[in-house]
Amino acid sequence: MADPSRLTHVDEGGSVQMVDVGAKADTERLAVAKGEVHMRPETLRLIVQDELPKGDVLTTAQLAGIMAAKQTPNLIPLCHPLLLTQVDVTFEVDERRSAIEITAAVRTRGKTGVEMEALTAVSVAALTLYDMARRGHRGRPGCSPLRGPSRPVRPAPAFCRQRRLLRPGRGPTRRRRAGLHPARRRRMTP
Repeated sequence: MADPSRLTHVDEGGSVQMVDVGAKADTERLAVAKGEVHMRPETLRLIVQDELPKGDVLTTAQLAGIMAAKQTPNLIPLCHPLLLTQVDVTFEVDERRSAIEITAAVRTRGKTGVEMEALTAVSVAALTLYDMARRGHRGRPGCSPLRGPSRPVRPAPAFCRQRRLLRPGRGPTRRRRAGLHPARRRRMTP
């Protein structure tokens, strides 16, 4: 039996490797992944009633999730290309929480699992929901797709944050030492 503490994607010399699954028997594999996108109630209503200018958001997100599952080996290094036998992406609208739950179920008959494909399907479906909903609300105050600040918070690029940290004569601020993300700093009281 293999050592459970050993990393499977690293060889004895410390180099990355693709796991050899050639000796494994083909078996039925199923992976289910779930995710949620929370939004403002008005945005959820527009999605459900298919009133966003970009079209049918749920059908587009479903198709994006299915296509993403099929492209997983092109996105994730060292992920095995698999013959998927089924990809099912579904949505459940939760009006009480103003959210859409995404579920992806992926099946194959093969030598390795399809967890990465299911996770990729959910992630891309969620990104598609966000993209299609946010574009339909530009210029409409109080109607951004996600809860939070009225305008998107864009953290500075890594090189800018690094320059601020290394500026001579200035140490990191109390908040930076606390390890808080730049988007959360504005909400803290001094």
